[in-house]
Amino acid sequence: MTRSEWLKQVAVLTLRWPNWTSKLTDEQVDQTVELWFHDLEEFDAEAVGSAIAALYRDGREWAPNGAQIRNKLLELRNDNDGWSQAYGLALEAATSHGGAEYGGFSWLEKQDPLTARAAATYGWRDFCLSDASDTSRRAQFRDIYLEVKGSVDRKARYAGLPSAGLKALEGGKGTIGEVARNLLEPGSEAA
Repeated sequence: MTRSEWLKQVAVLTLRWPNWTSKLTDEQVDQTVELWFHDLEEFDAEAVGSAIAALYRDGREWAPNGAQIRNKLLELRNDNDGWSQAYGLALEAATSHGGAEYGGFSWLEKQDPLTARAAATYGWRDFCLSDASDTSRRAQFRDIYLEVKGSVDRKARYAGLPSAGLKALEGGKGTIGEVARNLLEPGSEAA
């Protein structure tokens, strides 16, 4: 989104929540608008407008900040958890597009990378050849898919933040707990 597109969104935001600037100086309004722009500039202006409209229709009494608009964007992007559709797609890849041996996973990656990532985490060969009941395999896939999706959502929510802990979330070495333990090992000093 460009700065001029963002300023049009600010005008809409101001029409929907006219009191948001009432206790701010002009300089504070300018700083706030600039900060929100940096929070949202990676998104399409139309998507930002949809998020602002959705927040308004949710009945928000006060104007949302950049993080709240960003979270609504991610919520709208992932309209539902999608695990049921993902399971069906993975099952189709396993049964009708080559399964574990003949390119089923490649087909799945082309259809939906997030579903493919969940299937890989499950263990693609295990998914295809499982003799567990469909109910059990479906429940296991659901849990894995929701975890993978949550990780992707967190990564999108915190993209670009410089924190070492967030870098661990974004796929750095180890988990946040492991990073903290490594910092506090005997002989190392806590920051």
